[in-house]
Amino acid sequence: MNVLLIDDQPNILSSLMAGIPWLEMGFSSIFTAQSANAAREILSDNKVDIVVSDIEMPGEDGISLLQWAREQGYDYECILLTAHADFTFAQKAISLGVLEYVIQPAKQEDIIHAIEHAIQKIKANGETSPVPLAADQFNYAAQNIVIKTLFEEWPVIEASIINPAKLEKRITQLKQFGINVEAENPCIVTLINIRKWKKLPLTAADFLKHYNHLLHELFPTDTTTISYYLDDKYFITVFFTEGTDEIIRGIEALHKRIPSDIGAATRLFFAKTEVRFIKNTMEGIIGIEKKDALTHKDDCRMIEVNNDDLYSEALGSDNYQHYNKLIHEYIENHISDAITRTDLADYLMIPPDHVSYIIKRTECCSVKELVTKIKMEHAKGLLQNTKYQISEIAFKCGYDSFAYFSKVYRETYGITPSQERS
Repeated sequence: MNVLLIDDQPNILSSLMAGIPWLEMGFSSIFTAQSANAAREILSDNKVDIVVSDIEMPGEDGISLLQWAREQGYDYECILLTAHADFTFAQKAISLGVLEYVIQPAKQEDIIHAIEHAIQKIKANGETSPVPLAADQFNYAAQNIVIKTLFEEWPVIEASIINPAKLEKRITQLKQFGINVEAENPCIVTLINIRKWKKLPLTAADFLKHYNHLLHELFPTDTTTISYYLDDKYFITVFFTEGTDEIIRGIEALHKRIPSDIGAATRLFFAKTEVRFIKNTMEGIIGIEKKDALTHKDDCRMIEVNNDDLYSEALGSDNYQHYNKLIHEYIENHISDAITRTDLADYLMIPPDHVSYIIKRTECCSVKELVTKIKMEHAKGLLQNTKYQISEIAFKCGYDSFAYFSKVYRETYGITPSQERS
């Protein structure tokens, strides 16, 4: 077999050349290139089975080179080295059939493991140049980079309130995995901690592979999940579904099956939440698990998460006043409209229930009562300072019925609009 090493830094190439036992691993030729152009020439003139390439290089990057190679029909196994776990880079790499995605600085054994994996893949295909991987066969380790990066960058609710676009961006990326959800959709976050192995330990990627098989076996076919690992001890799964009894029983069965099917004793924590609260919930569960780690108990426990409390804490007293000001401005600027709680929620980009909560905290009244109060204040100003007909004022304040307008005005101020003007 032949291998091509690509990196713009000579010291990295020297380290790869000297630190990997290439001959013992069965390689007859080792090619090196310090640029994408040099790599193109080598690929065009030589048979290459495995490429180990840096992503970030001057000029053309490693992803662009790989895309060119795939278009030319070069089906080598590719291992990418990068100092950044970038979502877009990792996602593109997986779409091009990258076998391993190694984060630098990496231990020498990590790179050797990746190369051994590539050799096994080639042998399993029975030829020195395997066909590209099918979409459902992408390497778990490479795919984990994409998913882990997605959730590491998932905003806490505090950040989502200040800048809703942050959450929208992550939800859009989630949809690229075929998971069509919105911010307020329910979900369940689970955390698995491997306490000890009852047999020879698996790598995190291999554990995830067996674990996903269990998920498919234990849960209904229409259950949408996404899983990834933080390290070789902690694994997270998000179930994008209601926390029904059937799903809860499945999670409890999952905890019981992991020791017998995979050989690991685990603790499992899970919590019902919503998509917008995923990051807060993850951080909460991890904190609780680490706090309880000294119990050494292999249990399965549901953690109660109060989403209303999370949202209220995120808003804070300063944000209450900020939102209250925006609510007043919206009503005043749409005084002739029939304003609903949904209208305010859409404008503020927060749930309708939280509009009610904010108004209750700041105004001590309902949404309808606040809208009526501001409309009546506007009507009173028009009655006192303009010569508009009372029917015109009613219409300007969003009331089609003169009689109903007069009734509401009298209930508010104790006098009719006509008495106010006189």
